[in-house]
Amino acid sequence: MKPAIITGVVVTKSGVSLMARCVGATGSPITQATLSSIGVTVSDITNVANLGTFTPSISASVFNSLQQSDPRWTLDSAIAPGPDGLWGYNWLYTIPATTFPLTTLTAANITADPLNYQADVVWTPVSGEQFRAVFRWQVIPAFG
Repeated sequence: MKPAIITGVVVTKSGVSLMARCVGATGSPITQATLSSIGVTVSDITNVANLGTFTPSISASVFNSLQQSDPRWTLDSAIAPGPDGLWGYNWLYTIPATTFPLTTLTAANITADPLNYQADVVWTPVSGEQFRAVFRWQVIPAFG
């Protein structure tokens, strides 16, 4: 199986919503009852720095049915389902904006390459092996 790397662009000092359709070892979408824990580690991969570790609540981040009416989900739809024939997401977690530093305006950082951040997510099922996804995004600086 090809590892999942989800990419995007985010304005710095903004909360970052991570969304995915997660399936377990059987190929069926996960539900709250199939998981024992979730861990999220956020890193600044440009400067090699850990920005924080989170343990999202299963009941608040995992949906027992695919969410199909959220306009933020644009990966697939009823008209164009995913390769698995499904559409929608069943996992959503927002990394708090306070996790990310505000950029100070300087001549040097106006033209600097954007920062790259990464969130590594680990789902631990009630039975079986852990599974992971990686979310990466570039940060557009905000100066105030």
